[in-house]
Amino acid sequence: MNFAKNLRFIGLAILTASMTLTYTGCKKEGCTDATATNYDEKADEDDGSCTYDRDAMIGTYSVSGSVACGVTGNGTVSGMSFTVAESTTSTAKIIITFSGISLTCTVSGSSFTIDNQTVDGYDYTGNGTVNGNTLNVTINEYDVSIPETC
Repeated sequence: MNFAKNLRFIGLAILTASMTLTYTGCKKEGCTDATATNYDEKADEDDGSCTYDRDAMIGTYSVSGSVACGVTGNGTVSGMSFTVAESTTSTAKIIITFSGISLTCTVSGSSFTIDNQTVDGYDYTGNGTVNGNTLNVTINEYDVSIPETC
């Protein structure tokens, strides 16, 4: 009788362990970051698939446009390129680099705002958008030692 009781206890322990393993093995994987564009509210385990608004902006863009005011004066610009990279500080930030200058920007949807910052004695502000493979950007550059009105 004692053997049958032990056998029933062992069977119950195995059944309980297998149910526990089955239950924990059914976690739904997906993006668990609520700031991501593909956030899955039903996911309870992050699978590394999160994407962000900034991801569509990453790349290198050729420049053609105009310059109005600033250190370089008025005129047209061509032959330059802008590189847009993700920031390591936030999923809502990008870094725009051109002519050796790197500017931090805050992303919202397909638009971004250049954070007010000073680089090598020049103040920078501005904004832009990305539409497909076209980057539209307005950069305000001011020499902090020379008052300008543009």
